Amino acid sequence: MYYKPIFSILLIFFLGGCGTTVQRSQQFERVAKDWSLSIRASQIIPVYPLSEDIQPGDVFLTQVPIEKQIEEYKSKGFLLLDNLIVRLHPEHYDSFYSGGYGIDNTTMPPRHWQFPATEPKIPDYHNAPRSAFPSYTFSVSRSEGFTMAIPVNAVPVGLNLLSSAQAHGSITIADSYTYGIDMNELWLLVKRWGEENRDFLKQFAPYEENVSENKKDKQKMHYLRVVTRVYLTGKVNVSLFSDEAFGGTAAAGIQRPVDLLNLGSGTDASKNFDLVNQLISKTQTGGSEEGDKTNQGLSVPAVGGTLKVTMASSRSISLVETFPRPLVIGYIGFDLPVLENGELGSPISTKSQLIGESVIERPTNYGPDENTNKIRSWLKDDKNNRGKLREFLKSVNYGNVLIANILNSIEYKELRFKIVEHFKIK
Repeated sequence: MYYKPIFSILLIFFLGGCGTTVQRSQQFERVAKDWSLSIRASQIIPVYPLSEDIQPGDVFLTQVPIEKQIEEYKSKGFLLLDNLIVRLHPEHYDSFYSGGYGIDNTTMPPRHWQFPATEPKIPDYHNAPRSAFPSYTFSVSRSEGFTMAIPVNAVPVGLNLLSSAQAHGSITIADSYTYGIDMNELWLLVKRWGEENRDFLKQFAPYEENVSENKKDKQKMHYLRVVTRVYLTGKVNVSLFSDEAFGGTAAAGIQRPVDLLNLGSGTDASKNFDLVNQLISKTQTGGSEEGDKTNQGLSVPAVGGTLKVTMASSRSISLVETFPRPLVIGYIGFDLPVLENGELGSPISTKSQLIGESVIERPTNYGPDENTNKIRSWLKDDKNNRGKLREFLKSVNYGNVLIANILNSIEYKELRFKIVEHFKIK
């Protein structure tokens, strides 16, 4: 009875659109940032879009200068992980987790959770370490586009079922998991890999970029970004509450979709739930009539996951989206600067570097030289020289490195030479 009206509303959303390409692009960028800022509030670095294929030991090359990375991270809320150069495989998960969580010397997370060896061979994360996230609130409007680009299907589908011009709601990241390995093990693996691939890394050594004729050359750096821990979700719960209705909710005697689902609207509510879930599936997957009959109203795989309406009233609706396998929503890691001759510098917290916090960096090799003594004497001669040195270090992208490390670490030998030249220290 209500098949055509509901299907038409859903079809209009997925096939239609309004506004220019530029406007839609700006909306997507804005809402992507909002989602990422919510994840960042949980003290992890967001992954956007969500991906299953990120794990501890992944090493990415960041070819964007760190000051540009900071700018992009603050403006977009996340950084793309598009230059994977190597996937390292930590060997001591079993000792790290003391044999817990189904991890022993024959398993390698997350494979034994993703693809169990025993029947039934379906994803099974019940043994994986659990994590928890707070619920996030958001608003959504047809006229301005989503104010939160939640990378799941439940929000746009829910808005269309509400038949509302604007709504607010919340999203709960459920069935969340986390696993990782200690930084020391990964640092040793990366260091060994770096020594074996020095020729590859040499092409990413620091280089000078001439900013303009009136300014000094500026040193540009590349970094290796190493993932040490990931956070995943297997399901999201979305609740939407209509702020206002639009479009003639009772035009031509046609009921609003949520009216059809209202548990208090009559004995047909249960059948309508099954029907709407069938229509959601068909609209997103292009399923056939025969396919709908076979599933008999049960939730079926949608784009990215299984989407199902769980509750509705005249002004609200709740949906659950379950992914076939948990997806990574964020990570923790550290960065390694690529130095002269392809050598790797000291590890720096990725998060601290991106938000511009002061980082205590330990030198990998102790090796002061004659320039060390020159700079020390210069710093003692005038208390203002320390401030001048800090400004110089910021200009060459070493603002987060302790001066003590620059003076004593062998990896900063070339930098000490530049300091002496720049300030004409004798």
